Amino acid sequence: MELFRLRKSAKYKGLLSIIVIACGLSLSSCTSAKTEPIEVVETGICDTLTPSFASDVLPVIQLNCSFGGCHDAGSASGGYVLETHAQISASINSVWPAMNHNGSFSPMPKFAAKLSDSTLQVISCWIDQGTLDN
Repeated sequence: MELFRLRKSAKYKGLLSIIVIACGLSLSSCTSAKTEPIEVVETGICDTLTPSFASDVLPVIQLNCSFGGCHDAGSASGGYVLETHAQISASINSVWPAMNHNGSFSPMPKFAAKLSDSTLQVISCWIDQGTLDN
């Protein structure tokens, strides 16, 4: 009788293992249409990259931060409105650590994946170059 229990237990453990592996494989094949590939950006890239606020930084902020319920004028989540150059550059010391998922700030964008390394690199270069309104 004890041998039967061991066989039965092993049989169910094996079946459970197969189910768990199958579920894991099926879930790992799911992708999101909004996922950006993570790109490794060269060190010293800011020497050759001059990000434009209007073309490179503002669209990222608009898409990921300054929309209804977050950091638009109507919501001002956390006390931050991120719609204009003046607002964004004035808040950058708090916004950057949150976007980069470091520091004691809540990781942003909220309820979304961290921005790609290349996107963060562009914003970092913009900051390093003085948060120009260009």
